[in-house]
Amino acid sequence: MNTRIAFYLTIFTLAVFTVSCRKEWNNKIQENQVGTKSLNVPAGFDWSVSRDVTIDGSYLTSSTVRITSPDERTIYYTGTGDGKPVTVNVPIIYNQVNVNGIPFNISNVKSQYGSFATRTSISDNSKRTKNATDQQPQAFMGNESAQTFATSFVDADGDGVLDVDDAYPNDPLRAYNNYFPAAGFGSLAFEDLWPGIGDYDFNDLVVDYRFQVVTNAVNNVVEVYGHFASKAAGATLNNGFGFSLPDISPDLTSNPANLQVSGMEINENYISLNAQGLENGQSKPTFIVHDNIFNLLAQPGGGTGANTTDWTASVAYDTTVLMIVPSGGNYVMADFGLTTWNPFLIVDGQRGHEVHLPGFAATDLADPAKFATFEDDSDPLNGRTYLSHRNLPWAINLPASFAWPKEKVDITRAYLKFAEWAESGGSLYPDWYLNEPGYRDVNLIYNP
Repeated sequence: MNTRIAFYLTIFTLAVFTVSCRKEWNNKIQENQVGTKSLNVPAGFDWSVSRDVTIDGSYLTSSTVRITSPDERTIYYTGTGDGKPVTVNVPIIYNQVNVNGIPFNISNVKSQYGSFATRTSISDNSKRTKNATDQQPQAFMGNESAQTFATSFVDADGDGVLDVDDAYPNDPLRAYNNYFPAAGFGSLAFEDLWPGIGDYDFNDLVVDYRFQVVTNAVNNVVEVYGHFASKAAGATLNNGFGFSLPDISPDLTSNPANLQVSGMEINENYISLNAQGLENGQSKPTFIVHDNIFNLLAQPGGGTGANTTDWTASVAYDTTVLMIVPSGGNYVMADFGLTTWNPFLIVDGQRGHEVHLPGFAATDLADPAKFATFEDDSDPLNGRTYLSHRNLPWAINLPASFAWPKEKVDITRAYLKFAEWAESGGSLYPDWYLNEPGYRDVNLIYNP
């Protein structure tokens, strides 16, 4: 599992997960030898979960406020201090943030002015106490001068989580928001002409994604929201989109009463769902987000697709929110296996025609006869899927919102380091997707 999670910290595009070895062709995927450091992930992007932390505005009175991670490598907030509270999203592994270089513990104390993070040290001769249990006013050092706060422990909903830490202070069933990815949305882009190379423009489906996991006071999952923002559909094909969760707890899906899914955009007649909202005929829980992208992104006319040509009107992005609700057990985040999710494109309503990230297993409903045809160089039994002879993929997963090529523009022309990165197995130009000098031809990238 550690190898697979480490792999997910990369673009996923040139590495392969190890999945359970069953007799069927599509579950005999083994990990290949491509290194797990094939992508430079931007500072601040964390694939782990996180929580919201509010810092009292009384600390934020200097002319410039800078809130960072403890090592100061990740900036959560910069701005002018105006005395108003600031809420930042901090990976759950941190119990501290820095405010203008000064360490602050993530505190359970709430002042009359709002919630805040407590500075980690106070001078011994200050006669100030860091113990708030006596309910007495306390003085804390701010950025420039001592600040006095009347403290109290408030738990309005009585769930055992103080309001300062409770994302749902008036709801005893909910307490925390956890996110995957933690620092923002990830981005997927697909080429739908697999197993042929086609125009290789990677704009046939572009979708940003983020999972929000709501947990209660004892960190059991109440519900999971999958947010999927469809942004571009540069194709004439009516493509669908879904994902599987190969590492979800079997207990969640073995009993139909234990999990329910809603929010899907299913309007065609080729998807079959069970009473839970999962796709029928799958050994791994499979979720269909939508079955036709053009039911979400209307074609503006005068061209193919949506949001891929400069000479047609842009259309509004569409966000689909799946709601996954567990019941019948005390499940934790790890039971859902979100970090090893397996997204895929369904080509033009043909349920057996799936396009996955390279190295990922196709679902039980995919047609295995398409492997190793045209330009595809897959060998599922030996750990190779959805890669060409040149190591080029048909799907990419980025830790940043993707600026996709214009219609009919090969990605290797728009992103000048993409081919070298792919063909080298990720050893060259792992930051190919960034807007660095010499990395892009901006004239070939769609600008909404």
